[in-house]
Parts: sequence; structure tokens; C-alpha cells
Amino acid sequence: MHNLLWLNFQDNHLGTGEAGDLNFLSSLPNATNLNILALGSNNFGGVFPESIGNLSTNLGSLILENNKIGGSIPTEMANSVNFQALDMTNNHFIGNKFNGKIPLSSKNLTPLAYLYLGGNNLHGNIPPSLGKCPLVDLALDGNNLSGTIPKQVLTLSTSLNLYLLDNHLVGSIQLEIGNLINLEQLDVSRNMLSGKIPSTLASKSFVAKCDTLGRIRHRNLVKVFTACSSVDYNGTDFKALVYEFMVNGSLEDWLHANENEDEPSNVLLNDEMIGHVGDFGLARFLPEGTYNSFATQSSSIGLRGSVGYAAPEYGMGNEVTTFGDVYSYGILLLEMFTGKRPTDNMFNDSLSLHNFAKMALPEQVVSVVDPTLIQQREIGEGSSSVKNTQNQSSTGSHKIYECFISILNIGIACS
Repeated sequence: MHNLLWLNFQDNHLGTGEAGDLNFLSSLPNATNLNILALGSNNFGGVFPESIGNLSTNLGSLILENNKIGGSIPTEMANSVNFQALDMTNNHFIGNKFNGKIPLSSKNLTPLAYLYLGGNNLHGNIPPSLGKCPLVDLALDGNNLSGTIPKQVLTLSTSLNLYLLDNHLVGSIQLEIGNLINLEQLDVSRNMLSGKIPSTLASKSFVAKCDTLGRIRHRNLVKVFTACSSVDYNGTDFKALVYEFMVNGSLEDWLHANENEDEPSNVLLNDEMIGHVGDFGLARFLPEGTYNSFATQSSSIGLRGSVGYAAPEYGMGNEVTTFGDVYSYGILLLEMFTGKRPTDNMFNDSLSLHNFAKMALPEQVVSVVDPTLIQQREIGEGSSSVKNTQNQSSTGSHKIYECFISILNIGIACS
């Protein structure tokens, strides 16, 4: 098959998932012009035979995704000097693929534009030598990679998409990221990165946020008047959004006025005590009728919102849904009437704010309701000329406690 250029076995049921599945590659020693070999989405198992090195040196694309191929990536692949696309996503490759002895670190791979190695069990550092490749897509997600993101990878002017999520990468997001002038998608979620976000990236995010917020109008969102940009006393760039003033401050101040904890204060109150959301930068605004398609595409979103208030399924990578908003509302309602934050030290793995309220209802509602609410009611009764008998007072108390039970039940149902 000297003239064979393209061999495509994609999307079949080929292979047994066992050793020896790829031995047929040994029968292609004369396919010296082979440019594309596509074996993806089958049931191929085992490891690459050594004969992979005898395949065409003209091989430009090797597609192996969604199989059960294991072992290390063979060093013999270095003989293929014209690789432009290599896709090994979702297999069983193991080991340190970047040890300097295999083609991914080789100068022979300088034409490489598309590299997909996600969903394996590879470890080690990301090699700086990848910066020599004209990479358009680099997907290393879902492995056990460690170390920092090399500066060389962050200077790839050709890069459109970088997928590094679900690894063990450390360090900060470096200033060189500002050199990715063609960048369309950058996903470094679920790693162990730290450090400030570079100002070049923050500036772009700030401008985009200003543009978005300036277009939004809703009766329960704080109105954005303008934005300002200056330099603080340390000479650092300072940027801020100027919101409508809420005269009654935050709900946080009303609920926990005597505590000095650094908690989010997103719910602000106007002169009529009507709640407004003050910081909704994590929200996603969708055109009407697009929710279902968006939810389908957002199968992995990471944790969004404040700890304790965000729905627990978000922490496990579930879709964004309106159920998450209902959960947050329920937690906030329970906090308002119990006077306890969901992050209170008394809550641990076996006890949550939800369970705290649920276990007390209905008989023990007094034990969980914020004592301030009960004291205020008793003071009001004492000054009332209407409730002047013990029986009337008892009846009134019964109705108040029924209200407490109903409200807490709503919070419990929502959360």
C-alpha cells in the first residue's frame, strides 16, 4: 500500500480492549506516504508495537482518542517529523511523557499545531519545549501533571485554546499570559494555582464587566452608574465600579452587626428595605430561549458563588441550573430567621444549617429561631393595649410560632 495516504477506522467497534489490538500496524511497513491514521472511538487496547517507528515519516495526524490504549507514549514516534495533530484523549496512557526522551520534547515536533492528551494518567511537568511548536490547541486536561505553567507555553502567539484543567499545577498565573493575543479559551480550573491575576488580564475582564453591567436593568439588581480608574497610594492601578447608593447597607450588617467576620455582603437594602444584589459578576446572562443549550454545554463549571450559599452539586461540577438559585435562597432565608451563617463553626460534616433547622421542627422551633426576633415580639406585646389577657397573648404567640415554622419549612424545602 505504497500509495496509501489516509486510513480512517473512526467510530466503529474494532478491537478487543486487550493486548495485541494494534499489531496490525506491523502490516503497514510500506505505507511510506501515509499522512493520516485515525483509530479514534473504537475499543483498541494494549500498547503500541515497536513497529510504530516504521510508519511513514510523513505522518501528519494520528487520532487515537476514546480507546483503551495504555503504556507509555512510544519514543519511536519521534521518527514522524511532520506531526501536525496528535490526539490521544481518553485512553490509559501512563508515566512521565515529558522526560526528554520522547517526541513531545523533541525538536522534530516543531510543526505540531494540535496536541490533545486529556483524560489519561500522565504525570510530570509541562515541557517548556512545547513553546517551540506553533500550537493552536493544547489540551492536557484530566491528568496528574504538576509543577508550574512554563512561560514559554504562555508566549505562544498562535494559541487559540489552552485546556489545562483537572491537574495539580501550582504557582501563579504569570504576566506572560498577556502575550496570548489570539487566545479564545483558557481553562486552568481545578488546579492548585495561586497569586494575583495579571493586570493585563484583569483589565480586559474589568472592561468586559463594565460593558455588561452597564446594559443590565432589573428591579433587584443594584444599578451601575459609571466606572473609575486611578492609581492608589502604592502606585498600583485601581479600578472600581460606581453603584447606586443603598442607604440601609447590607443584609449582612443587619443579621450579624456585632460580628467581625469577612463574609460576602452581596444583598444590599434600599431606603424601603428592598433587597438588591450588589455583586453579580459570577452570574451568566443568557438570551431568551437559550438556557437548555447552555446547560447542555456547561457540564463542568466548577464552584460558583460563596461557600455555604452555593448549591453543593456545583462543587462536584454539575450544570448551572435555577435549582441552584433556589438552594441559595433557602439558605439565606434560614440564616435570616435563625441568625446563624451556613459557615458557622458549629456546622460540620454531620450538621448543616439545613439539618439544624429541620431537626427542630415543629416542636422545638423556639430553640432555633433567632432570640432577637422573639425578644422584639415580646417587647411589642408589652406595649400593646389590645392584648391584655393571658389567653390572648398565648393565642398570639401560637400564631407567631406557626409563622416561624412555615418560614423555616420553606427554607428547608428550598435547600
